[in-house]
Amino acid sequence: LPALIPLIAHEAQHAWQIARSPKNYVKTYFNDTLAQKDELDAEKNVRKLPQEFIDEAALESILYCYDIGGWNAAQKMADNLWTEVPEMYSGGYDAGMTETQYKLFLRTKKKKNIKEFIAKF
Repeated sequence: LPALIPLIAHEAQHAWQIARSPKNYVKTYFNDTLAQKDELDAEKNVRKLPQEFIDEAALESILYCYDIGGWNAAQKMADNLWTEVPEMYSGGYDAGMTETQYKLFLRTKKKKNIKEFIAKF
């Protein structure tokens, strides 16, 4: 459940954006500059949360991928969280994990030790 809180906080802000200006929100589908502004605004809600919730979301995302596809799937999720998320949706998101967390993932993947990854994450 803690992993859902960042998602809910982000999407709740979009609901407020729609309520404030439905026309502007529709324009974000066609204008990357407006979309980025709304994404940055929504991410402000996430940044207010305790870091533990954000970390839990990253950990659970990686573990889910590991469970369904092993280390290769987990690697794709870790790469996504570290390098691709900041560029998604017009560039409005923060990275889904820290550099330290990403390096931990790479070290534990090399050792093929998911338990160490979980324990140290």
